Amino acid sequence: MRLDLFLKNTRIIKRRSAVKELIQKGIITIGGEKPKVSKKVKEGMNIKVGDRSYEILKIPERGIKKDEGEKYYRIIDDRNYSG
Repeated sequence: MRLDLFLKNTRIIKRRSAVKELIQKGIITIGGEKPKVSKKVKEGMNIKVGDRSYEILKIPERGIKKDEGEKYYRIIDDRNYSG
């Protein structure tokens, strides 16, 4: 799944256009680098959004309900962030 779709579908970020803007500003990073919005994400990958880091637990296969987003990621402590 694409990075922008994952962040939108899990409701970490509400709009795909916002994902693109945040990447351009360097607010969203993977491994300390600016990814493309189309970057393929997979389980176990860490994404940093501002001061918060997320570990992908599972990739949704379809659209998900509002309250299901947190099943697909966990917030990790920034001190443990490795990208």
